[in-house]
Amino acid sequence: MAETCAIPVSQWQFRISSPIPRHSGGIGSANSREQCVAKAAAAGSFVLHDDQDQECRSVAAISPPLRRRSDAAPLVGEIAGILDTVRDVRELPDALARFRGRLTPFAVGKILQGVKDAGSALFFYRWVGSQDLFRHTTFSMNCALNLLVRAGQHGQAVQLFREERCVPNEFTYGSLIHGLCKAGKLDQAYELLDEMRDRGIPPGVAVHNGVIKGLCKAGRFGDALGYFKTVAGTKCTPDIITFNILVDALVKSGRVEEAFQIFESMHTSSQCLPNVVTYTTVINGLCKDGKLDRAIELLDLMNETGCCPNVITYSVLVEGLCKAGRTDKGFTLLQEMTRRGFQPDVIMYNTLLNGLCKSRRLDEALELVQLMIRSGCYPTVVTYNSLMELFCRSKQVDRAFRLIQVMSERGCPPDVINYNTVIAGLCRDARLDDAQALLKQMVAARCVPDVITYSTIIDGLCKDWRVDADWKLEAACEILEMMKQTGCPPNAGTYAVVIEGLCRARKSQQALALLRRMIDSEVVPDLSSFSMVIGSLCKSHDLDAAYKIFGMMSERECKPNPVAYAALIDGLSKGGEVDKAVRVFELMVESFRPGVATYNSVLDGLCGVGRIEEAVRMVEGMIHKECFPDGASYGALIRGLCRVSCVEEAYELFQAVEAKGFAMEVGVYNVLVNELCKKKRLSDAHGVANKLIEAGYKQQG
Repeated sequence: MAETCAIPVSQWQFRISSPIPRHSGGIGSANSREQCVAKAAAAGSFVLHDDQDQECRSVAAISPPLRRRSDAAPLVGEIAGILDTVRDVRELPDALARFRGRLTPFAVGKILQGVKDAGSALFFYRWVGSQDLFRHTTFSMNCALNLLVRAGQHGQAVQLFREERCVPNEFTYGSLIHGLCKAGKLDQAYELLDEMRDRGIPPGVAVHNGVIKGLCKAGRFGDALGYFKTVAGTKCTPDIITFNILVDALVKSGRVEEAFQIFESMHTSSQCLPNVVTYTTVINGLCKDGKLDRAIELLDLMNETGCCPNVITYSVLVEGLCKAGRTDKGFTLLQEMTRRGFQPDVIMYNTLLNGLCKSRRLDEALELVQLMIRSGCYPTVVTYNSLMELFCRSKQVDRAFRLIQVMSERGCPPDVINYNTVIAGLCRDARLDDAQALLKQMVAARCVPDVITYSTIIDGLCKDWRVDADWKLEAACEILEMMKQTGCPPNAGTYAVVIEGLCRARKSQQALALLRRMIDSEVVPDLSSFSMVIGSLCKSHDLDAAYKIFGMMSERECKPNPVAYAALIDGLSKGGEVDKAVRVFELMVESFRPGVATYNSVLDGLCGVGRIEEAVRMVEGMIHKECFPDGASYGALIRGLCRVSCVEEAYELFQAVEAKGFAMEVGVYNVLVNELCKKKRLSDAHGVANKLIEAGYKQQG
C-alpha cells in the first residue's frame, strides 16, 4: 500500500518540473536573468537563488520524501556548523551519519552557501551525492562550484563540473569563467565560454565582465578593448560595470588618456552614462597623472549632470591637490563637501594636515587638528606623526617629544613610526642621550623597535664620532648587539654605518672584526663596507689583512669597485708590496678604466724600488689610453731616475716637464737639487732651486 504524505500539496515549497532540455538556458525571461547576473557581478560573484533550483530528472522519481523548506532551516544551520568546526574530514562521516536520507538538494545548496571551509564542503557534497535515491540538482552543484571558486580552488571546481551529470545553466558557467579569469587562467575560461555557446546558453553581461576583468588583470588591454567592442556589437549590451572595469584597469596601468576616452564615449553614446564610480576613477587617474585642473573640471561636470560626488570623490581630489602643494584648494573642497552634508573622515583630515605640514604652515595645521576634534573625528597615529615631522623640521623637537606623552594620555599609543620620527629629530640635533632614553621608553611601552629605529641612533652616534669617539662608537656596537638579542638583526646598511665610523676613527682592527662578524651572521657586506675596511687597513699598514679582504670579495662574488681597487693599490705601493700592487692593478684594468691617481700609485711603487723601465712603459700606456700623466706622474719618474743615479735623464725630463707647465710637488725639486749637487753640477742645481722659488715654494734644505 502506498504511503501517503502528511503535508498537503498546497504547502509544498518546491516545483515538480519537467526535465530541462539539454540546451535550456534556465528559468525565467532573458531580462530577469540578465538582471540577476548584473546584480551578482556588482557583488563580485554569482549569487544562486532558490528559483534556480532545477532538477535534472523528475524530483518525485529520484528524491526521498521532501519536507518543507522552512523545516529544513534547522538542519541547514546544524550541518553547516559541523562542517566548519570538524577539522579532520575523516571524522565527518560519523558526525553526519544521523542526517543520512534526510536532505534535499535545496537544503544541500543552502548548507554549502553557509560553509566557509571548502575542503569540508566538497567532502559533504560528495558524501550526500553517494547516497541512494539522492541526485544533485543544478542549484546544489552551482552552490558547490561557487564555494570552490571563491576559495581559489578553480581546478577542483572544473573537475567537479565535469563529474556531474546535471545540466549546467548560465550561473554554472558564469561562476567557473569568473573564477578562472580571476586566477589568470584565461585559456581555460575561453574554452568554457565556447562550450557555453555550443550548449545554446548565451553568456550574459556578467560573464563578459568577468572575461574583460581577467584580460585587464593580465595586462592584455588591447584584447580587453577588442572583446568589449565584440560584446557591444551583440544583443548583450555592456552595462556600467563593464565600463567601470575598463576605466579602472586603464587608470591603474597609467593609461589615463585611454580611460578618459572611454569615459567621454559614455557621454556621447548616452546608452550607459557614467556613475559616481566612473567619475571618481577617472578623477583619481587625472590626479595621479598631475592633471589636477582637468580633475576639478570633472567634479564640476558631475554637479552639472546631477551625478552627486561622494566622500571618496572628494578624498581622491583633495589628496591630489595636497600632494601638488595646492592645499588651499583642498580646503575649498572640504568646505564644499561639508556644505553638501558629507562628513570628512580622518583620512581626509590627515591628507590636508600632511599638506599643511609639508608647507610648514604650523599654525594652520594646529587649527585643523582642533577643527578635526570638534567635528568628532579624533586624531590617529598618522595625524600625530605629521605634526611630529613638522616640529622636528622646525627645530622644535621638544614639542614633538611631548606629543609622545600626549598620545598615551589620550588613549592613542604611539607606534614605531611615531617613535622613529622623534628619535630621528633628536639625532639630527645631536641629542643622542635623549634619543637613547626615548628608545628605552619605547621598549618599556612595549612598542617593538625596528631596524629603522636602531639604525637611526647608530647613524647619529657614528656620524658624530669626532667628539667622544670611543664612547659613541662603543655605544653603536652595543646597539648592534641589542638588535641581535631582541630579534631584530642588523642589515647590511646598519653594519656599514658602524664600519664607516670605525674606519674614520682609524679603528681598523675593530672595523675588520665587525666585518667578519657580519659575514659570520650571514649578512652580505656591500661594496662600501669592503672598500672602507680595505682603505682603513692600508692606512694602518696592515697590508696582508687588506689583501685577504680583497680576495674575500671575489670569493663572495662581490665585484670590487674602483674605490676598493684604488685603496688597495695605493696601500700596497706605499707599503713596498709592489708586485701585489701591479697584480691588483692588472685585475682592475680588466673591468675598469683606472684614473690618473691610481696610475700614480703604481708609478710611485715601481720607481721606489728602481723598476724604471716598467714605470716608463706604464706612462706610455697611460698616454696611449688617453689617461694623460700629470705633474705627480712625471715627478715619480724623476724621483725614480735620481734613485738609480740617472741624474742626466732626470734633469732632462724635469726641463721638459717644466716647459709644459706641469706643477710638481716640492719633494721632486729637493731630490733633483741634491742629486745635481752630488754630481758637482751646481749651476744646474741652482737653476732647479730658482724654478722652485718661482713656483712659489720655499726652498727646503
